Amino acid sequence: SSPVFSAKSSADVKRSPFSRGTFLNSCHSPKGADSRQVRGMAGTIAASPIDVISGGISEALITTQTGLIIGVPTFMVCAFLKSRHEELVLNFRRFEFQLLQKTTH
Repeated sequence: SSPVFSAKSSADVKRSPFSRGTFLNSCHSPKGADSRQVRGMAGTIAASPIDVISGGISEALITTQTGLIIGVPTFMVCAFLKSRHEELVLNFRRFEFQLLQKTTH
């Protein structure tokens, strides 16, 4: 095991949080993993912020697409129903007017 991954003395633990390797110095390598594997994993995480960003963008695009697939047809159905409702209200008012005309004459 490499001394980089184990806290050997109190000086290693009391380092400034901004000093290099503080987190790794206070951690032990996982069972069955040597220090090169742990360093490789840490390097992969630190070296690829574009993967994190692109994953978020991809999720946002899928969410937007799903919203449009649901929203546009729903808007069209609502617009049709609203126009149909207004048409029925107008027809009933005409019918009401005709009935009132017949009863008053």
